[in-house]
Amino acid sequence: MVEFKANLPYYGVTVRVAPEAMSWLRYAGYFARIEQIHPPDADGWIPMTLRFDVEKATCAYVLGFGAQMEVIEPLALRDRVVEAAKAAIVLYTEH
Repeated sequence: MVEFKANLPYYGVTVRVAPEAMSWLRYAGYFARIEQIHPPDADGWIPMTLRFDVEKATCAYVLGFGAQMEVIEPLALRDRVVEAAKAAIVLYTEH
């Protein structure tokens, strides 16, 4: 069993979450698992580490929280979220 768990896919992400979104975190993610929650930062946002099985699900999950979740790392995911948000803006403003 230990070997099985060690071989599961793992994609770790550090985010900041707005306090008003915290209650949704526990219900919003079939694909996400909360690994660690830290005390609120100076802005009242809660830094945390989330675990995903695949990177692709991570971007969609983060985007689902809109401006209530910010990716801190990995930076490559942060860039993907920005590009996906820009693409959504183009889609909605051109139609």
